[in-house]
Amino acid sequence: MIEILFFLFLIALLVVGISSVDASFKASNEKDCKEIINSKLKSLSNFIPSQIIIGQHLNYGLAIDEERNKICLLIITNFFSKNPNINPNVSTRIIPYKDILSVELFQNGTSITKTVRSSQIGGAVVGGFLLGGAGAVIGGLSGKTETTGKVNHIALRLTINDVKNPLHDIILLDKEESEYIYKQQLQLARHWHGIIEVVIKRADEEEKKLQVIEQENIKIVPQYSIADEIKKLADLHSSGFLTLEEFQQQKAKLLDIGDTPKPKEPAQIKPETKVCSKCNIPMQVKTVTKGEQQGKQFYVCSNYPTCREVYKFET
Repeated sequence: MIEILFFLFLIALLVVGISSVDASFKASNEKDCKEIINSKLKSLSNFIPSQIIIGQHLNYGLAIDEERNKICLLIITNFFSKNPNINPNVSTRIIPYKDILSVELFQNGTSITKTVRSSQIGGAVVGGFLLGGAGAVIGGLSGKTETTGKVNHIALRLTINDVKNPLHDIILLDKEESEYIYKQQLQLARHWHGIIEVVIKRADEEEKKLQVIEQENIKIVPQYSIADEIKKLADLHSSGFLTLEEFQQQKAKLLDIGDTPKPKEPAQIKPETKVCSKCNIPMQVKTVTKGEQQGKQFYVCSNYPTCREVYKFET
């Protein structure tokens, strides 16, 4: 009996020892992987990560740049290669917030929480074949969150506005673990689902601003109007201050673009030059001429309407 108890004690010690070594090994690998990813992210231009998440297998991850409203999708390869001549590689894909169509939380293959772009009805490139037909697309893209069921396996899925690579899955748990680890990973998954939910909300808000610009026929406010100047000359001619010959001469000068006399303008604060994050070209200041947003100004890409980037103008 004593021998059996001693034998069971040794087995328990062995299990605890293996678990400790395994946990230490995982922590060391995760630390090394994060160092490789941070080194890669530092080499990127126009992207400074504020938060990073890496999957349990250290092969997929995600970084967010809150200042520039961008997401960086991470794919890590060759991290566990035993060949010393093969180095780990981190591939990156940077996308704007608006290209995130949905975020979904899975447990053992069952979706428990999903949030989608409310403005994507009829416009999502992945459309029906991924979400189960037009009815599923329209019914699902409501911006609401639904939660059902309780299971173990945990994964976070992003649907991207890209027909070639529309899915990005980050696995956070793929086998039975202790209750503590399970709750820890579930909390991490919910935290990142909440972050992407905020990203989707901000993208929807920007989309609504753009719709206001389109619907209310935004146009660049001109420095001056040639038609107004000609009208002033016509009034002066009608009042007898200008002869017909003088009126025709001044009118011809106005219509000659090269010699257009521009009226003096009051000193204005020159707007800050803003560059479109998508096209990398200067943006223009546009003013709403009617509707609820009348008088408000926005930065709009010079390629509008081909490019639909828009930012609020602040003096």
